[in-house]
Amino acid sequence: MDQATARRVLMVAYHFPPLRGSSGVQRTLRFCRYLPEFGWTPLVLTTGERAYEDIDDASRAEIPPGLAVRRAFALNTARHLSIANRFPRILAIPDRWVTWFAAGVVTGLAMIRASRPRAIFSTYPIATAHHWPAARMDAATGRDEAGA
Repeated sequence: MDQATARRVLMVAYHFPPLRGSSGVQRTLRFCRYLPEFGWTPLVLTTGERAYEDIDDASRAEIPPGLAVRRAFALNTARHLSIANRFPRILAIPDRWVTWFAAGVVTGLAMIRASRPRAIFSTYPIATAHHWPAARMDAATGRDEAGA
């Protein structure tokens, strides 16, 4: 199917290259690689790389050429907002990456306005990467939300 007429899907995924050591990275990459064969154009919303604890620069080569990837601001509360390895637990509810919620929603809504995806796909286990941003974008746009 021609890219101009393809259906678009916004994929909200914390786990994405260059993050090292997560099966979630491969899940999202494989969807991005094979969805075009079925007439879908993936768009990826993920976190800024500073949130990742371990980076694999070689994994960048696995990102399909031409894939639209937007990275929203994010910190790892345990690493970036702690003093002497301690931080108030409220800064990590529901998880240590809660800082990306607002930026993720704003960036995702900008992607939706620009690309008009027909579906929003979010992948688990990071709560602020899965339910929160995708649900807020779904509510704001009326798009479908499906979790994997």
